[in-house]
Amino acid sequence: MNAWRLAIVIAATVGLSVFGLACEGNDEGGVRLGGEADDSDGVGCDAPLSVSAAVVMDTSKAGEVDMLVMATDQCDQGVDLSVDEITVEESTDGDEWLPVGINFRDLGVMSVSLTMDFSGSMEDYIDDLRHAVRIFVDQLDDNDEAQIIKFSTDVEVVQNFTSDTSELHSAIDAGWDYAGGATALYESTGMAVEEVAAQEFPRATVAFTDGVDTMTEYDDIENQIYNITHQATQSGVPVFTVGLGYVDTEILSLIADETNGLFFNAPQEEELEGIYRKISGILSTANRLNYESNFDEGEVRVRITINHPAGDLVLYDQIELRYTFE
Repeated sequence: MNAWRLAIVIAATVGLSVFGLACEGNDEGGVRLGGEADDSDGVGCDAPLSVSAAVVMDTSKAGEVDMLVMATDQCDQGVDLSVDEITVEESTDGDEWLPVGINFRDLGVMSVSLTMDFSGSMEDYIDDLRHAVRIFVDQLDDNDEAQIIKFSTDVEVVQNFTSDTSELHSAIDAGWDYAGGATALYESTGMAVEEVAAQEFPRATVAFTDGVDTMTEYDDIENQIYNITHQATQSGVPVFTVGLGYVDTEILSLIADETNGLFFNAPQEEELEGIYRKISGILSTANRLNYESNFDEGEVRVRITINHPAGDLVLYDQIELRYTFE
C-alpha cells in the first residue's frame, strides 16, 4: 500500500490551559474520484491527510480562539486551504457537536530561528555550514525575519531577529569564541524553539548540524528529544533539520517528523535554495483562523475537519483536541 501523506499542523491560541491534548487522525481519508495521478508512485503529490495539533498558551479572553492551519502534500509542498474547506465543531461531551463560524486572519511576517553547529565534529564542514546558512538567508523575502544561534558546548544567540541580511551575514561569517567543543544539539534546538515561539505566526526553526549531540547521557536522549518535540508542537513551531557533515539521519529525521518539519540530508549546492523555497512555501500557505467559541468555561472538545479538492482527489481528515478554559 502506498504511504499517502498530507500533514496538517493546527496551532490554536486561546485563553485556556491544555487538558489531555488528543490528536486523532483518520487513516481512511482521501477519496479518489476518477482518473490517475501522474506521480511515479501512482498517487501524485496529493494524498489523504494526517493531522496533528498544538495548543499555544496565551492571555486572549476566554471564548475567542486563534488557530493556525498549515498543510503539506506527499511531496512536502505547501497546500492552500480555503475557509470553506475547513470545518470546526465543539462539544463538551463528545456526543453533540456544535459548529462554529470561522474567519481568516492575516499572517505576520515569517520568522525563522537558524541554529549553526560549531562543534568539533563539524570542524571540517564550517565553510559548508556558513555557505548553506548564507544561501538560506539570501532567499528571505524583504520582511521576513531570521535569528542566528551558534552552538557547541555553549549555546549563544549571536544575532537577534532581523530582516537586515547584512547583519545576518555578519553574524554568520563572524568567528565564535566557543567553536570546537561538544555538541549541545538538544539545548540549542530547545532555545531556538523558545525564541521563535515569541514571534508571530508563521514561524519555524531550522537546525544546520550533523545531528550528533554529545552533551546528553545516553539514557537521557529519549527524554531530551521528547522535551524538544513537545515544546515545539505545543508552540506551533515546526523544526526543519539540515544534515551537514557526517550526519545522524535517525535523530534529525525524528526531530523533524515529530514537530511536523522536514529533514534535508547533506544537500548539494543546487539543492540549498530549494530548502528555503520548500519551507517558505509551507509557511506561506498557512491559514490563520479566528472564531468565537460556543463556550467560555470548562473542558471543551474541538473537532477540525478538512475536505480539500485536489484534481481528481478529495483530501479528507479529521482530528480532535481538548482544552479547558480558565
